[in-house]
Amino acid sequence: TIVNAMCTVYGDLMVGAMGVSNNLGGFTTMPQNGFQDGCASIVSQNFGAKKYKRIDKLAIKGTLSCGGLVAAAATLMTLFPAFVIGIFNDSPDVIAAGKNILLINLWGYLLYTVSDIYLSCTRGMGRSLGITLMNIAAIILPRLLWIWFAFPSCRTIEFLYLCYPISYLISAVAAVPMLKVLVIIMGVSIVPISAT
Repeated sequence: TIVNAMCTVYGDLMVGAMGVSNNLGGFTTMPQNGFQDGCASIVSQNFGAKKYKRIDKLAIKGTLSCGGLVAAAATLMTLFPAFVIGIFNDSPDVIAAGKNILLINLWGYLLYTVSDIYLSCTRGMGRSLGITLMNIAAIILPRLLWIWFAFPSCRTIEFLYLCYPISYLISAVAAVPMLKVLVIIMGVSIVPISAT
């Protein structure tokens, strides 16, 4: 990606720190992948059976369950960053450099849980084009704008990496109403947002 390519200007140390952070982020996002696939499948079944009230409940419960797992993993890695980074690279310099990047990534993934689950529910309703367009508008475009306009004012790797949680927040804010609007447009009625 563009962000990863830009990290090379910070030298081998930062590339190593970024690589470790991305590897650890993969452990954090594993629950998201499972919940995403599971939610899409269950929504698809309920949508086909015309049991629309279940879709919203599934989106909420899926987000809370997945968010809990992501938060637990992020908390453990936040409490013991030197240990978890040391699994991949025991260099004290890489560990020190990787801590901030890791923290930015980990808590960004928690924000991304919301859009990930809600968009998978949308995909389960058979509407993939909207997801693609929303990802371009809410994830790719904000990152590019961040790199072009905000990053030049503060050229640190941590500031560069802030484009991730910012884009995840924008995506989360857009994903919830997207599912609601889609259901309304399709002429079905589902319950208002509630955790019950």
